[in-house]
Amino acid sequence: MAVSLSSIFVIFFVKGDTHTVRFTVYDETLTPLNFTGATGTLLVYDQSGSTVATISGTPDATPTDGMMIYKFGPSDTSGLAAGNYTYRAKVTMGDGSVYTIREDSLVLQS
Repeated sequence: MAVSLSSIFVIFFVKGDTHTVRFTVYDETLTPLNFTGATGTLLVYDQSGSTVATISGTPDATPTDGMMIYKFGPSDTSGLAAGNYTYRAKVTMGDGSVYTIREDSLVLQS
């Protein structure tokens, strides 16, 4: 399976807020991936590369549409300083294979 990371997707929100991020992922034929039995993990890194938050992801109600949903709760970012971070979103498929589906910047505002 090929996953394209070519488009830019910077996440902006106020630290301590609830925030939902949705990624729809397609294969090389532009068919949505089937996320039946899959789980997601979104890792947030500070400027030194240390992991500062881990967000769980779940497929939406129709897992065959290729959408993975990551929900930030208030406690996930309330203790972080406002500023620039990076994130990496991964999906673990039902068969155990792991794919990075997106990586980019995350900006927390105060």
